[in-house]
Amino acid sequence: MSIDSAINLFLYTAVISTAFYIIKAFIYILTGADVEIVSDFTSITENDIHFSFISIESLLAFAMGFGWGGLTCVKYFDVPLVVTFLCAAVTGFIFFFISFYLMKLVRSLESVVKEKPEQAVGQSAKAYTSIEPKSQGQIQMVLNSKQCIKQAFNFGEEPIKSFEAVKIVKYENDMFYVEKIK
Repeated sequence: MSIDSAINLFLYTAVISTAFYIIKAFIYILTGADVEIVSDFTSITENDIHFSFISIESLLAFAMGFGWGGLTCVKYFDVPLVVTFLCAAVTGFIFFFISFYLMKLVRSLESVVKEKPEQAVGQSAKAYTSIEPKSQGQIQMVLNSKQCIKQAFNFGEEPIKSFEAVKIVKYENDMFYVEKIK
């Protein structure tokens, strides 16, 4: 491989991977959605079981480091091509691990809201389905500032029609016990 071919390889790798990395970052910033393909080799993190060690970000970071590191070695250091490729690979792995570490830190900032359904006792909700006395149905309620549909048991003696107001009187064994609000 000639020096000119190596320069082209490193330059195109660096520019294209940097452009994709910036585009992916803008998509993440603007939408908040992570555009990621899940790979088979996953690491274990405390916050996200889907957090991948080998991700698009880390592969793009490797390509950026490989391209820019190799281009720097070819342009500014008078070393053989084998050493240049070794330097490019080392720089790529450094970028790879820095990107992985930074994404791990960013994802650790995401809050995981744990549901505490016991706090809903005493609050009002709305019957989502009709619930006969002493039978099960569904209620629509706000839990941890999120609208949700949950299983409920009509604790009262009167039937509850769909969309009628109910009061949550008890929570036990993953079941909300409700009564019709009179």
